[in-house]
Amino acid sequence: MTNKLTEQLNFNFATLDKSIEMLKYSNAKAKIIGLKNNYDMEELEVFESLAGRFARSSDILTQKVLKTLFIILQEDARY
Repeated sequence: MTNKLTEQLNFNFATLDKSIEMLKYSNAKAKIIGLKNNYDMEELEVFESLAGRFARSSDILTQKVLKTLFIILQEDARY
């Protein structure tokens, strides 16, 4: 069973790595736009993409990586 869990953890880390790469890409695009008072629709899409990719990366970390890690370590993840 531990082998399958280790494989799952490695898969989850790979998924997280891909997600973080996309997050970095969106972050770089958002930095180019910068802060201003008004944004056009294309600029808003860049920030929407950034927010979505941040949420996805956070979900993968907390719902996949940490959950699997807690199972492997036999820790109680309720706290």
